[in-house]
Amino acid sequence: LYAGLGLLVARARAGGWRGVSVGIVMQATVFGALYGVTDEAHQYFNPPRQVEVLDVVADTIGAGLGAGLLWAWDIIPSRHGV
Repeated sequence: LYAGLGLLVARARAGGWRGVSVGIVMQATVFGALYGVTDEAHQYFNPPRQVEVLDVVADTIGAGLGAGLLWAWDIIPSRHGV
């Protein structure tokens, strides 16, 4: 789910499916990390749920991968002349 979040945040920052830069990927990754932290903070107040630091790490990686895939999708065709 966080990969989808990262992809959509990167798309929103770029203003479309093209033009995603490394800086935008970093912004989307940081946004995903911060959102993951707030999600864990929310879980703290729900008794059956547990707060896990590794969940935030997984959320951050997911957001970075989603945004990174959009960046790669943008640069691969341009490098191969497609």
